Amino acid sequence: MNNLQIISACVLNSQHLVVKKGENFRQMKRDKNLTLTDWLNVLYKELEIDYPKFYKMDNLSKTGFLASEYLLDNELITKEQMHPDGSIMMANSVSSLDTDKKFAQTIAKNDDFFPSPAIFVYTLPNLVAAEIAIRQRFTGNTTFWVAPALNTGIMQNMVLYAFSHSQTQQLIWAWMEYCQEILDIKMLYIKKIDKQCMNFTKLTPEIFNFLEI
Repeated sequence: MNNLQIISACVLNSQHLVVKKGENFRQMKRDKNLTLTDWLNVLYKELEIDYPKFYKMDNLSKTGFLASEYLLDNELITKEQMHPDGSIMMANSVSSLDTDKKFAQTIAKNDDFFPSPAIFVYTLPNLVAAEIAIRQRFTGNTTFWVAPALNTGIMQNMVLYAFSHSQTQQLIWAWMEYCQEILDIKMLYIKKIDKQCMNFTKLTPEIFNFLEI
């Protein structure tokens, strides 16, 4: 499908945030004195948005939310209306293990048995996709896979399938890894566009080379 274009790409890890859109390139580096939690809060405040629910999310959802906000950054997405042509496709290798461990701590002791509903709700990895879908009003397909490792070839085939077998016109794709402060997010915003508009990076395997920084 030669009319698929990557509009923007984002990398978020424990060291930095990198966003690429066309020829524009933005990078923010984590201060070595900041904890990872503080680093995420700095990134949130930098967005200058009012979204209190952010502070209630688990870490996987927080990092995915942040990456998607920087990825889309004033892109042609209107939050006042639904986007039935917008889909989300994500994967990682650890599912929701970080949150699972935290929930397990709430039920580990018989004399201190207090399951936390606020933590339990995030013991499914697809909640991060749901949080982004709600924020961006994407009402198309939302999927989350668990795989041993990132395989860009397989992921690219999944992207092509999504655009070929549904009403998808725009898609957020991401590899979403977060566990015990090991953070690795690679995210793309992909759209079907007019074939005459070819000034954006094409969807080819080489695009993923950028994500290896």
